Amino acid sequence: MMSDQPFKVELDTNKMILVFGDQKAGKTSLVGTAPKDFRVHIIDTDGGWGPAKRLALHRGIDVDKLWTRVYPKTFKELHVALWSLPPEKDLYVLDTFTTCMKLFKSSVQPGIQETDWKKVGGKVSGLAIDYFDHFRRQVAIQNAWGLVLCQDKLKEVSPEVERLCPDLVGASGRDAAGMVAHLLHYERLREVTTVDGKKVPVWKRVLRTEETVGCMAGDRSDALAKPHEEADLELIINKITNAR
Repeated sequence: MMSDQPFKVELDTNKMILVFGDQKAGKTSLVGTAPKDFRVHIIDTDGGWGPAKRLALHRGIDVDKLWTRVYPKTFKELHVALWSLPPEKDLYVLDTFTTCMKLFKSSVQPGIQETDWKKVGGKVSGLAIDYFDHFRRQVAIQNAWGLVLCQDKLKEVSPEVERLCPDLVGASGRDAAGMVAHLLHYERLREVTTVDGKKVPVWKRVLRTEETVGCMAGDRSDALAKPHEEADLELIINKITNAR
């Protein structure tokens, strides 16, 4: 079990990746593209890791040997999962941090009564950013990679502009985005290819690396292609590593 004592030195947290996108878009499958020899630990609050596992098996990864998974269903279980990461892993995955908001809320406001977000939202947001920061620092202690998956939402930034951002409560979405080196939006691009002489539309899964008026994104390493990078975690990790 890792220590929860105060951190006395600043750690390199530049190996943290936050990917956000629409529900059921295929974000979890990104885990299945991790380097084949990586020891992966997944904190799975959604229970939807099947696509990632199938992709990993298809790529020849020994999932039973290299991957571990916990499935917290209560705030207490989530606390243990986030605060005491197992050591000696190469990649730690949190899927999804958006769902964690419900468990944070259950600790702030037990029961099923109607939520007064003016009273509860600030507390949930505070918990979210505290746990996010601790998670990324624990990952850094292991000199590992961290992958946090979130859903996306449209947030009004001016009377005329809405922007896609990580779907976290209150200011925690903005704060979490500022605490990672790689903020990537999961998207699908329509392309046209030729099959047997006929043009056929295909959908390609990509990650936005460059911010637009309508979408938050950014890559501090400047190693990834712009405005999109292929949704391949092994490729992304290799590019970032080689750019150092």
